[in-house]
Amino acid sequence: MAEQEAWIRVEELGKSYRMGQEVVHALDGVNLHIPRGELVCLLGPSGSGKSTLLKTIAGVYKPS
Repeated sequence: MAEQEAWIRVEELGKSYRMGQEVVHALDGVNLHIPRGELVCLLGPSGSGKSTLLKTIAGVYKPS
């Protein structure tokens, strides 16, 4: 079966920000390919980068 064309494709996505003197790497080299018609759920503990990933894909945050 041929690989479906990705509807959403993210490659090597990174997002870092400062919290005081510390640099937080919220996303580091994220790869994500979602074919058209697929249902996807993001799961993970608080602070793992789920919202940061979605907001960066949506263009709310600028990737680093």
